[in-house]
Amino acid sequence: MRTVFLVLMLACAWPAWGQANATITGATIAGGVTIGIGAGAPGIQSWQFGVHANTASNLSMALTTMGATASRNWDMSGNSHNTTWNGICGSDPGSSPDPVTAAVNNCYWTGLTDALTTLANNGGDHFIFSIFKTPTWANASGDLTRPPDAWSDLENFVRAAHRVVATWKASNPTRAMEVTYECGNEPNSVGTFWYDWTVAGGGIPAMVTYCSHVWNAIRTLEGDRTAKVLTPPLQGCGNSTSLATYLAEGGAQYASNLGFHSYCGSGIGGSKSTGNGVPAIDVMKATVDGYVSLAATFNNGDGVRFNTVPIFNTEYGFDYNSICDLAQREAYVAQIQLMEYAAGVTSSTWYALDNYNSAPTGPMWYASSHNCPLTGTNVRTYASGWDTVTRNAWTRTKGWMLAKTAGGCTTNVVGAQKVLACSFTQGGKTYKAVWDQNDAGGTYSTVGFSKYEDLDGNLNAVSGAVAISKRPVWLRQ
Repeated sequence: MRTVFLVLMLACAWPAWGQANATITGATIAGGVTIGIGAGAPGIQSWQFGVHANTASNLSMALTTMGATASRNWDMSGNSHNTTWNGICGSDPGSSPDPVTAAVNNCYWTGLTDALTTLANNGGDHFIFSIFKTPTWANASGDLTRPPDAWSDLENFVRAAHRVVATWKASNPTRAMEVTYECGNEPNSVGTFWYDWTVAGGGIPAMVTYCSHVWNAIRTLEGDRTAKVLTPPLQGCGNSTSLATYLAEGGAQYASNLGFHSYCGSGIGGSKSTGNGVPAIDVMKATVDGYVSLAATFNNGDGVRFNTVPIFNTEYGFDYNSICDLAQREAYVAQIQLMEYAAGVTSSTWYALDNYNSAPTGPMWYASSHNCPLTGTNVRTYASGWDTVTRNAWTRTKGWMLAKTAGGCTTNVVGAQKVLACSFTQGGKTYKAVWDQNDAGGTYSTVGFSKYEDLDGNLNAVSGAVAISKRPVWLRQ
């Protein structure tokens, strides 16, 4: 008999009052809906803000310019090998003097060690290593999306990776570096990263088995009892229910931490609100909240609830072709960044700094001039270099949240406004990030606060109320 776990996503209707452009007050906020289950991580730290880059030089630039101290890289180019299993061990490494040592000696680990060194050279100390893509020599079908014919081949590779990391750490004793292992990458992207994502088709049970061998290789065979191992990160809207199926099938016991990707909606940017085209985060909020709720439902491989340990969003960004206006990108980046951490997500990795290609996702830096959208009508041409508007939204909101404890968000509809207020605390003081998602024009009560900061870094005194828009403001006591 199979036990079925049902996760309910509750749709809440927010009250709408008749007044237009009204000042939102504390009493109004009391009637709002708080998102996120449980408290956020106390004292948000720099390592919780990661960035993904496709070359080591661009990663170095991102870490220096954006102040990120964490990274996740599986498709780093610049050499002939990326950091997937197939990229590192594209040829059979052999078995002499033993299979693990052979994999250490004969596979191409430079992509991994270069990423660690680049990260450390720029003050970084957290790295996520993704394990997926079966090499053709390990699968008779030659299909990178299928499990290996011999599970021992996977375990040998994972053990070798763990030893390469250990050797790097031993060679860099003064550089703190935590490496988290991620089992799989978007397995529900069927045909791209995994061959099936159903129970009946065998894809979900096969991924459970896959991750059991990753877990066994690190935790048992290599004896690293405290290493973090993430669940397979799913992409798309509302897929916490799909991850719940994976966890219920036995996957929960082979992970220490819950991981996911928050791409969602019409393109990665999400649905767009009526009238002004600003990317809405309603669906994104529901998706993030679903994963945070799921973390409170299952025990992990260490026997504790997933929500008692860090929750990782290992990819989030925007659909380049869906959001060409820089003001819209700025609003989206700032809104989603603030919402995610306030909701209880511990660590998020932006994807990707320099991912400008045939299907670009979240780029902030460009090697050459570029068009948006890539084709079609109303094409805008931008210069090479940094998209400073988007980058500054990321860095500014990061700075606001550092050392703060997240306290959740409230949403209130008042006339044409849809106001979100995300709370944070530090040292007995309260801070709030506030914005009007509908950009309708209006004000927010500043009772209890003395100043506010905007996304440009301007600090202003307040008296009674502050004008709000799609650009979040940061209220301070």
